[in-house]
Amino acid sequence: MKYSIAILFAANALAQQPGPYTAQQAASGRTIYQGNCAICHVADLGGRNEAPQLAGSNFIGEWGDRTTSELVSFIEATMPPNNPRGLGDEAYINLAAFILEANGAHPGNRPLAADTKVQIRTVATGNVPDAVRHPPPEEAPLASTRLEPLKATGLTVEGEVKNYQPVTDPCCVIPIRPIG
Repeated sequence: MKYSIAILFAANALAQQPGPYTAQQAASGRTIYQGNCAICHVADLGGRNEAPQLAGSNFIGEWGDRTTSELVSFIEATMPPNNPRGLGDEAYINLAAFILEANGAHPGNRPLAADTKVQIRTVATGNVPDAVRHPPPEEAPLASTRLEPLKATGLTVEGEVKNYQPVTDPCCVIPIRPIG
């Protein structure tokens, strides 16, 4: 019985502790997220296909022991997949603030910085607030919320590929015809 009271007390203390970001940063991060990230990670940060969950128990399990600076660095180095580092330093910091808030952290009075080293588990519980879990009906992202157009990446080389083998059998490809 003593242990369960201590656990409840610790969880309650964590829920009341202010996070290392401001409410303004989280609000800006939410706007950036909706315009640039929700298409893959979905509006409630639940993830889809290769895009991992960014709010809830899976996120805390993966990121809880890491720091906020590691989160900012990771997002900046990998997102968006076809244009890493394409959103600007402040955008990545604000995205991290929104992700913290989406995991139950509360805003504080000090702004998050790229070099802020706070262990995520010490401020975020993984309890997703109702406003994140049940976002308002999806609206098409406004063009103005996208910070920079996504750039195509890749490499084209002229020549012939030796020993090329198609991955689909030409006899099994079904032609698609327009309707109407």
